[in-house]
Amino acid sequence: MDKLMLILLLVFLVGFAVSLKRDDRIVHGFNANYEDFPYMVSMKFLKDGDTMFCGGTLIADRWILTAAHCIFNIRLNNIKVYTGSGTIFQNTQQKVEKLIPHEDYIPKVTGNDIGLIRLASPVDGITFVELESEKRNGTGILVGWGFTEHRKESRKLQKLDVRYGNCPESFARALRFDSRNFICTSTENGKGACGGDSGGPLIDFNSKKQIGVVSSGVPCAKGFPDVFTYIPKYLDWIKQKMKK
Repeated sequence: MDKLMLILLLVFLVGFAVSLKRDDRIVHGFNANYEDFPYMVSMKFLKDGDTMFCGGTLIADRWILTAAHCIFNIRLNNIKVYTGSGTIFQNTQQKVEKLIPHEDYIPKVTGNDIGLIRLASPVDGITFVELESEKRNGTGILVGWGFTEHRKESRKLQKLDVRYGNCPESFARALRFDSRNFICTSTENGKGACGGDSGGPLIDFNSKKQIGVVSSGVPCAKGFPDVFTYIPKYLDWIKQKMKK
């Protein structure tokens, strides 16, 4: 990897939480049937004076899985969580009881980018997503809210088929992250995750279980891998926090 490319990667590696003012979310995705992904959660929150948004997934009746950078240093009264709809920020707003970013997460450093949200009361009538425990590569579905292939904003849930696997070692070294804790997706230039997809899921196509959490990447859909927190590495952490 040449020096110029390394500089570009270090400059542009960002989490995919984004201001609502910006026009960047899933690139070249397609409308998804909400019934296929009923566990999807949309969130918006106030951070540094700006309204931002992220995604998440219901993994139990009072628990949402998301990225740590979505909830780090966020006050409870500054976050709104919505469930039960394929349209962003609609249907049922849930009261949040506790935000739990990974205790070893460090902002602007790629690592331990995973977090949990505990709701004040159980969510009824929604199927939760199961978490994958071992797979390392395969075909997946990236799910989130965003733009159509024509770059027109869509408030409807979007999906994109991708291949996932180990992150390229040269990419991991350049961006200084432990590739064992992440997986990457490979898509053609012009397709991929973008701002606002943070915290959302990567779903394994065959098992229908969640294998990853959208963490970071080089925005947007420029042909570089998108980086996902690898859930099997954090299953023990998730179970431990949910028991408390």
